[in-house]
Amino acid sequence: MCNHQEQKAHNVADEAIHMRFDKWGYNYQAHMFHGKYCQAYQNASWCQVYADIDMEMKWNDAWLSTKDCDRDGKLDMHFGHDW
Repeated sequence: MCNHQEQKAHNVADEAIHMRFDKWGYNYQAHMFHGKYCQAYQNASWCQVYADIDMEMKWNDAWLSTKDCDRDGKLDMHFGHDW
């Protein structure tokens, strides 16, 4: 079986993915983000003018799955996407 727990996938901040909301507002298992705009980008300096904007995102496995089947340490995305 191929899943992110077994393969130890990581988010874009190179932190291990857990089965709950992380400090950035992502819950990969539930396919959700809930937080401030800049949290979605790990508080990057370029997004600070939008820092107070609340944002919610939802997605399905076709966009970002909960698996790392190619064992690159990242969750699998739709066909044709290149990190």
